[in-house]
Amino acid sequence: MKGHQPFFFLAGLVAVLQIGVWVASLMTGAAMRGNLLPSQFHAHEMLFGYLPAVVAGFLLSSTAGWRVALLSAIWLAGRLAIAFPALPAPIVAAVDLAFLPALALLRLPPLWKSPKWPTIGFVPLLGCLSLGDLLWHLDAVGGLAGGARAGEWLALDLFILMIVVIAGRLVPGYTRAMSIPIRKPKDPGREIASILLGLGLLLFDQIGWEIGIGLSALALAGLQLWRLAGWRTAEVLPRPALLVLHVGFAWVVLGLLLRGAAALSGRIAEIDAIHALAVGAFGTLTLGMMGRLTQTHARQPAAAGRADIVAYALIFASALARSLLPGIFPAERSATVLVAGTFWMAAFGLFLILHGPALLRRPGPRS
Repeated sequence: MKGHQPFFFLAGLVAVLQIGVWVASLMTGAAMRGNLLPSQFHAHEMLFGYLPAVVAGFLLSSTAGWRVALLSAIWLAGRLAIAFPALPAPIVAAVDLAFLPALALLRLPPLWKSPKWPTIGFVPLLGCLSLGDLLWHLDAVGGLAGGARAGEWLALDLFILMIVVIAGRLVPGYTRAMSIPIRKPKDPGREIASILLGLGLLLFDQIGWEIGIGLSALALAGLQLWRLAGWRTAEVLPRPALLVLHVGFAWVVLGLLLRGAAALSGRIAEIDAIHALAVGAFGTLTLGMMGRLTQTHARQPAAAGRADIVAYALIFASALARSLLPGIFPAERSATVLVAGTFWMAAFGLFLILHGPALLRRPGPRS
């Protein structure tokens, strides 16, 4: 099996199961999971479980055999270790921290042997994600107060950086491939500016400077809106498999706007801005991209059927319910979070039903 197959399937599975655990903890009022708050478990497993699985599927599409099997086992071991809080914290940390370095070492061809951008950028990305996970675990074992928060912000900002680079290239590239004329599907100037602003946001998040956070988030949002405005979104409306990627990138813009407004005004809850990015941008883009790449590797047309469209609508509704409705209906915050979680699980459940067979199928012999 090619590497994208088990990892996209595992990503979809953990997306359903982990949010199911989170929703259950909210409904039952569970206070702790071993030495972890449910919110800490939830944040860790989305940032260091779900999203790295998607990245692994993306990076391992040309890798097969024992490397993929070993990496899948390491990733699963990390999820199981986190899920069983009775295990000693140092053992949990060691098992969980093994995955990202192993991914960098076992991927074929090796990441560091490719001078091509943006592939070479995954080397520092994986290294910094590993650092973020280490900070989180150091806090969990009582060795670094505040490490979990620093690690979570580092991961969040790194994934924002990855999206503005990768999605910022793939979305206009796919659009142009559909014979929709885009003058600059690759725009190095705006890409470099996006990276610099993203790095600024990361730095300000680490030092906690709210004014810097707000201004860099708003500037980054404006720059992504400028990029998106040139991608002729109105012309992809009849193509849902492509439209979902445009919508996901639009959530990047909205999430960054909310993030900036939350930092500068305090009138928007920071957690809602985070979920506009986490559910709206990360959720929508990964759902759409995993489905598209699964079809491509299975040599199927990159098109969305009715069930795919339902999944896209569900993830959009989940993002609205989690990021915008709590601010509009603050007295119903708990209900909107539960609704958002239910929609999320339904969207990724559909993904597994629709694409699971292709992801679990062994490739046939070459003719």
